[in-house]
Amino acid sequence: MQPNHAIAAEAKKPESGANRRPFWRNRIVRQNIPLWTMFLPVVAFYLIFKYTPMFGLIIAFKNYTFYEGILGSQWVGLDNFNNLFTQAQSVQIIRNTLMLSVFTVFVGFPFPILLAILLNEVRRAWFKRMIQTLVYLPHFFSWVVVGGIVITLFSQSGVVNALTNRLFGGEPFAYLYSEWAWISIFLGSGIWKEAGFSAIIYLAALTVIEPSLYEAASIDGAGTVKALAPGATVITATYGSAVAMFALEVLPDRTPPAWSEGAALTAADVMPMAMTLHWPAAIDAAGVDRYELSMDGQTVAVVPGSELEHRVTGLSANKVYAFELIAVDAGGLRSAPLFAARRSLPAPPNGPSNGRGPEFGHEQGNGPRGLGD
Repeated sequence: MQPNHAIAAEAKKPESGANRRPFWRNRIVRQNIPLWTMFLPVVAFYLIFKYTPMFGLIIAFKNYTFYEGILGSQWVGLDNFNNLFTQAQSVQIIRNTLMLSVFTVFVGFPFPILLAILLNEVRRAWFKRMIQTLVYLPHFFSWVVVGGIVITLFSQSGVVNALTNRLFGGEPFAYLYSEWAWISIFLGSGIWKEAGFSAIIYLAALTVIEPSLYEAASIDGAGTVKALAPGATVITATYGSAVAMFALEVLPDRTPPAWSEGAALTAADVMPMAMTLHWPAAIDAAGVDRYELSMDGQTVAVVPGSELEHRVTGLSANKVYAFELIAVDAGGLRSAPLFAARRSLPAPPNGPSNGRGPEFGHEQGNGPRGLGD
């Protein structure tokens, strides 16, 4: 009788080729038949439209004629490549191709962003949908159709020459044969065709901008142009099929809150363990959201912008404290700090004073200053 471990080892032996189950009878495959069925159209798409056309690359090595077809045309090896790179205009052709590619990237890049920002500002839904349809539609035109439109418009017998001749007279201008005119038409037709469709991704990105940024821009007096995109400029870089999205926050053009000349902290109700600090309102007090009070480098209080005092407790007698006060607006911009350093005083003999106490002097070299000093 075989031991139990021998029977287990025998059971774990891989099946031979003759006894192995076919792939389609595998339990895992049978359990996932719906997923395989959904995957088959994807496989068919790539096989038919991506891999099968690669067979046509052999045309580069043949003297291809339409009558003889791909397989019947004469095989010429590398003769076509030799002919290409030995022509006098080969360098110019490559240079023109690279130049047009660079122009297309740098000239065409801003237009989808500007279009997305403008569409994002439209408030009437019906008008926005109409404009989106009109600017998206050219993307679905083939380049053959776009080329026909360009020739109809800009040929010497085209619409543009007919209009200019009727208005100003003179001879027709060969737009399609003038170097810079043709480059402008080439770039403009590409922008017209693709800008609307490319704006979709920017429109989606603009929806994540915080509405508070628009409100902050409006409060700070930003006009219509400055408030078009107060929170973000969206930059999209495309490398192959990967799209990297970066949101760069651009603060509206405004200045931080400022103090009046010679402004300083003052103290009242000075006691051995506590004191009440007072400060003047910032010059643009209406734009101040809060005041931040720090003691010895640690924030001890955040005071609403409508209040101009705060009582500090837990102090020790005969100890020097360094206070710092900063005004912060709704957008997060911070003012120059007000400094004061003093020694905590014991209570006066007749009890706490209800009047304003001694004024704190600025620390040397730490008076009010602009942001970035």
